[in-house]
Amino acid sequence: MKNIWKLTLLSALVLGSGMLAGCREEEELNLAGYPDVEVGVVIADAENAAEATVKATYAAGTGELQLDGALTRTYIFSLSTPSPKDASFVVEPIFSNIPEELVTISETELFIPAGSISASVTVGLVDENTSFMADEYTAQTYELGVRLISADGSQLELTQTEARLKIEKEAYVSVASVQGVDGSTSAEFRRAYIEGDIINTDPISYEYRVVLDKPALHDLTFTVSSTGAPENSGERFSASQLTVTAGKLESTSTVWSLTDDFLEVDDQPFECMVQLTAALAGDETAAVMSEEQGSCAISVLKVFDRMTFLSALDPSWVEFDYSSWTVDPASIGNKLFDNNTMTYIYDESFVIDMQEVKTVYGLSFRGASDYVGYVPRIYRVSGSVDGVDWSSWGEMDRYDAPTDSFTPLYIALVRPADVRYLKFEVVEANYWYFAEFEVYGKN
Repeated sequence: MKNIWKLTLLSALVLGSGMLAGCREEEELNLAGYPDVEVGVVIADAENAAEATVKATYAAGTGELQLDGALTRTYIFSLSTPSPKDASFVVEPIFSNIPEELVTISETELFIPAGSISASVTVGLVDENTSFMADEYTAQTYELGVRLISADGSQLELTQTEARLKIEKEAYVSVASVQGVDGSTSAEFRRAYIEGDIINTDPISYEYRVVLDKPALHDLTFTVSSTGAPENSGERFSASQLTVTAGKLESTSTVWSLTDDFLEVDDQPFECMVQLTAALAGDETAAVMSEEQGSCAISVLKVFDRMTFLSALDPSWVEFDYSSWTVDPASIGNKLFDNNTMTYIYDESFVIDMQEVKTVYGLSFRGASDYVGYVPRIYRVSGSVDGVDWSSWGEMDRYDAPTDSFTPLYIALVRPADVRYLKFEVVEANYWYFAEFEVYGKN
């Protein structure tokens, strides 16, 4: 019989209003021999539970307090069976860690007439005021509910006298991440090493800052640092500390940079990965660094690539006259230089002899039927003065080209090269139908 009142709760409202509908006022209920009547209380719309939990969190971006459930609730007092006599209850609100003046209860005395089964009361907050939570930034637990103080009726057994909400509020903590001012979290610097010099004119530099997921409670200071940079790289930061002022989401920024000098000490390839970080200064509890986004990854590569894609043909270029050129294998020359994309080759490599040393500024490639997808995906181009000693100009991936599928691949040399021989080699491709190879100089 214990807690059988819970099983009857779903029909409580129907029974409570209709049990006596067919009885005349002068009739008396024949309820002799009734057992003890169990009394209990549950939270409406909480699956007949006497306890429920509401989570209080701070919204990302705004920092506003938000709850995943209502605090004002209806509580239902129920009898396991209809009582043979009128029953009355005295109740009071339960509240913990909540200012008393903010707690409201709809009534403190409840009445269940003979033959009925339930009565309800509403407990909540005045004007749904949760400012006492929003202004307390540490983690807190609150309680709000109702308690049965006394009951008067026939053979009442008080099996469940309290029901409550537990409100669990998280601490206000801003999560800090590191990101570039452009929103990125990584960057790659490819430094082209040609004839003893780094020829790139753009600097190795990256501007980054700290971004919070919710506004800072007070001014926050972060110290910047890095790992992975070579000792002789000339590394520097324009600012050693970043500050997020109270109420803001973003810090000031710093510019991290390296010089090119350390890449020019030899002619060997080089690659390094630098992690740019920021750390909270002092003993700070109002913010934590993100474990997933606590750094920016910077890649620096020393390469020997002379080539870069263009979106269109450079108007200053002039195509060389190829009428006297030869190709190895000889059988393909009449297909590479016939200005007809309906003829093509599928050799894995070939060498062009321009018959004399020329200053090459650029190249263009076309696939069969003018479809760039028929050019090998990844290929290598090399140059030579004598056909014996070769200098690789690098590898290119047609997927990186800025042009569409029916526009030739236009490739510029970042530094012009004086060569007589050109070598083309397929590096990666499933199939290819190479139609036209064009070489350009300048007037």
